[in-house]
Amino acid sequence: MKKIFNLIFKPITWLSAQIAAVFGWPAVLSALLLAFLPFLVYWALWSGNSIDRMIFTGDLLVDAYPTRVQVHRLITSGEVPLWNMYRMSGMPLIAEAGSAVFYLPNLVLDFLYWNRELPYEALEMLVVFHFSIAGLLMFGFLQNLRLPIAAALVGALAFQFNGFFVGHFDQYGMFAVVIWVPGVLWMLDRAWHYAEGHQQTMYMVFAGIFISQMVMGGNPELIFYCALFVFAYFLFRWLFVLQLWRFLMDLDFGTLWEHPVFRIPVLSVVAVLLAAGLSAVATLPMLERISRTVTSGEVGYAVASQSPLMPRNLISLLIPEFLGWSGNEFRIYAGVLTLVLVLVAWYVPNEKIPERGFFSGVIIVSVILSMGSFTAVHGWLYQFVPGFSQITITSRIFYFANIGLAVMAGYGAEVMFRSLKDDEKGRMLFMVRSTRGVFAVLGFILVLLYMALIWVFPEGGETAAIFESVLSDSVASSERYAFLTHFSNQLIMFTFFLAGSVAILYLRGTENAHPNMILGSVIVFMALDMTTFANQYGMERVPDLASVNFHNYGVPLAEWEVREREQLINFISQLPKPIRVENRDGIFPDHFGQDWEVLISTGEQDRELIARDSLLNAWPLISDPTQRDLLNIHYILTSANNPNPPEDGARLILSNSQGKIWKRGVVPSYAHFSTRVRPTVSGSPINSYLNISPSEPYAQPTISQTGRRLGAKLAQDWSELTGKYLYAIGETNRTAPVDISVMSTGIGGYGGIILDGVPVTAEEKGMLLAVIDPETGQLILSEHFDTFRFERESDRFYDEVDLIEEGSIVAVASFDDGLSLLNETAKIAIASLGGREDISGLTGFNYALIGVKGAEPGTALEDLQVDPVLIDIGIGASRSNDVSTLSFESQIVRYEHDQITLLVDNTTRGLLTISETIYPGWRVFVNGAEEDLLISNGNFRSVILPPAPEGVSNEVSFVFDPFTVRYGMGISLLTTFIIFGLSAASLFLMAGESAMGAFKAKLRKLKEQLEAPKPELGSESGD
Repeated sequence: MKKIFNLIFKPITWLSAQIAAVFGWPAVLSALLLAFLPFLVYWALWSGNSIDRMIFTGDLLVDAYPTRVQVHRLITSGEVPLWNMYRMSGMPLIAEAGSAVFYLPNLVLDFLYWNRELPYEALEMLVVFHFSIAGLLMFGFLQNLRLPIAAALVGALAFQFNGFFVGHFDQYGMFAVVIWVPGVLWMLDRAWHYAEGHQQTMYMVFAGIFISQMVMGGNPELIFYCALFVFAYFLFRWLFVLQLWRFLMDLDFGTLWEHPVFRIPVLSVVAVLLAAGLSAVATLPMLERISRTVTSGEVGYAVASQSPLMPRNLISLLIPEFLGWSGNEFRIYAGVLTLVLVLVAWYVPNEKIPERGFFSGVIIVSVILSMGSFTAVHGWLYQFVPGFSQITITSRIFYFANIGLAVMAGYGAEVMFRSLKDDEKGRMLFMVRSTRGVFAVLGFILVLLYMALIWVFPEGGETAAIFESVLSDSVASSERYAFLTHFSNQLIMFTFFLAGSVAILYLRGTENAHPNMILGSVIVFMALDMTTFANQYGMERVPDLASVNFHNYGVPLAEWEVREREQLINFISQLPKPIRVENRDGIFPDHFGQDWEVLISTGEQDRELIARDSLLNAWPLISDPTQRDLLNIHYILTSANNPNPPEDGARLILSNSQGKIWKRGVVPSYAHFSTRVRPTVSGSPINSYLNISPSEPYAQPTISQTGRRLGAKLAQDWSELTGKYLYAIGETNRTAPVDISVMSTGIGGYGGIILDGVPVTAEEKGMLLAVIDPETGQLILSEHFDTFRFERESDRFYDEVDLIEEGSIVAVASFDDGLSLLNETAKIAIASLGGREDISGLTGFNYALIGVKGAEPGTALEDLQVDPVLIDIGIGASRSNDVSTLSFESQIVRYEHDQITLLVDNTTRGLLTISETIYPGWRVFVNGAEEDLLISNGNFRSVILPPAPEGVSNEVSFVFDPFTVRYGMGISLLTTFIIFGLSAASLFLMAGESAMGAFKAKLRKLKEQLEAPKPELGSESGD
């Protein structure tokens, strides 16, 4: 034991001594306190007593940990975590900001557990370590603001356990972003401060590293917030502190670089460039993913302003969890002593300090913006400032108020620790006297609360329990009693911390206590204030740490029967890939599919990718079996209390208290082959088509291609689909220059006109009209007529058709029951387009037409019936190949996260589709030659296959090789070399400067010795 103790603590002791020699022991002891305090606060995470053992829950457990496990497995096996095949039908992994693949603390954790599974305790300790990093960076920043060590420690403690950290530490991707902000400000300040090039370079490099970690940490929204805050701090230093206008009046180009006004922006830009280069491997894929994200601006201000900080939530600044108003997004507790010290910094000192003004402004602006739609300011920013339309949770902006409050608390503590002038003491004592009324009100409320507690005390309870429950809510048989107990407890704690804070002010103002006593009291009381509530959120008791993998949303771990849960997991984890299991009922946390290496499809409406969102918004109108066919789902996992099979023909395989596993009656195919297709660049028409033929979703899939016209591709590789006869418009002797599809699926369904794969009509009930130029194929007019509600709209339909130029191509579709109120004038209009059916006054019928203005009646292409109708001009009209001669078989020979290989036997040319999500970076190779990757049914990977040679299979490989990762990795490696070079050069210059300084000192000493007068020889020996 002694050897282990020496092995651990001797290096720490030696390192502390070396640092103390430079910074002094007070700074070292303060840093050690900030480093180890979080581990003391969260002692229950590593308690040896199983009864006391607690774990972090929430998103950290069900989201961050499984993702971290998957990334860890891939990295430690020598692979780059490119793709997550365990969610939905595949999702980008390295591009997902929350995965934080190259975030340095995560990489350190991977290194420490190399060739070992990553335990949950390790991630918990890493999260706690982030509290330490945050406190140390704020401590360094405050000292850089020339605050005394003790004042910097107080401000760092106020920051270390602020409400945002305590409320969001389980959301690791957010926590990992925001902790670096004080470090960025600290390093930038140091780089701006020094005039010597090598010192500027070192701090500039560190600033770039800290910024890169802020970016690599995860959450794009908070990265945006942090970038705005750092930019505001830069403007403050550059414009106001240095008084730019005065410099411009006396501009001297000879000393331009020596002046901070020029040096600050240059060094800042270089630091940002270094950060951008270092983080390129993460940011380029992330930006590509964001470009495919459904943005707030596209869905309106209601989404951009969701979860604002409500005015009532501001009371959480004083009393955390007041009346249960503080959910994760509204935990803003800053500490009672913190707020008191902020008031001291505002009111007591005589001198004006620019930093106090800046951070006071930060507090005010952050509070206003965090309130979102409760103020007009956020609406203005949303409308006119780029980037604010992407913000979705405005309450998170309050984090920067926490920064401002911590800095101001440091300035308030500085006032407490220095000598005060008489007027400053007077103002401090005035603050003390001003609280007398507050305490009187608090005392009156507490008396009323305890009278109410006695009045509503539960019947049958012992009188002694009243006193036991004053500081607890263990007796909660009455809702009113529980409410009053909770309220009184919180008010007592607030009163205690306020009384302690005021007492410290009084002792300081009257100088009735030794300065060291004041110093120690402020530090201890701040630590007590900020840590009292920190460990009450996001933790849960667990009897056995091994059971954390069986956590489910909102269900205490102890309630799960682990053995039966394992039975379900063991079954689905042994299924061969790529068989997917539907988890729509949420029996398993979605992300845990990564931990168990199980292909899970949730069917949830995930708003992350545009293509996915467009498709899934349409999917609710598709039958459940069709959805499952598309996603290659063989098994369905339902809740244990669900007695009915999820679909006809489903067979129960396994059932226990945790859930049921059903095998589908008709097992879908992973690979699909079609000889007919319909071009589209939108996922929205898919639901209509699939409702037309729900039993054969791949009989005629929609296809599109990114980056070029699909028609040219098909004309080259599949000429049967682009014959001129396919563009004939019925019997009108006219042809269309573009692909046209018209759909009408009935009451409650979809109706629309699709031009070159793009819907061109509104999704409104009634009759839809599109006019197309017969030469260019351009849309001339798109109009909607509400014949679902108003008969007069038929007359307007007639008038609009009458104005169409002769020879124009016209498409018409009914949406919902759009034919019900058509009259005779509409019949005349339809006949003028080549229509032949009497469509007036029909109810429950569907209608589609493609005709030519002025054509003979009965010559247009049209369809009218009760069943859904669909007519096509162009590629979709093809009846390519005789399906009776079609033979198709496929075999999966390789299924990995970044490559899927199949052997395919097909007797004719057609479209091969696999049930895997498409995404930029996926490439396809047929028999070793790269082919164009197509998008099938809005979201899946497809490729045109030629007939397989007799006796030989087509080898088809889908490979994920995103250029953003390749380019990003190259940029990051180059930047890393540049950083190492700059650091080495700076260290060499600093070492040379130090050595030269020592050499010059020796020369001066030698010179002094040589020039010193020599002692004269005395005559004592002669005497």
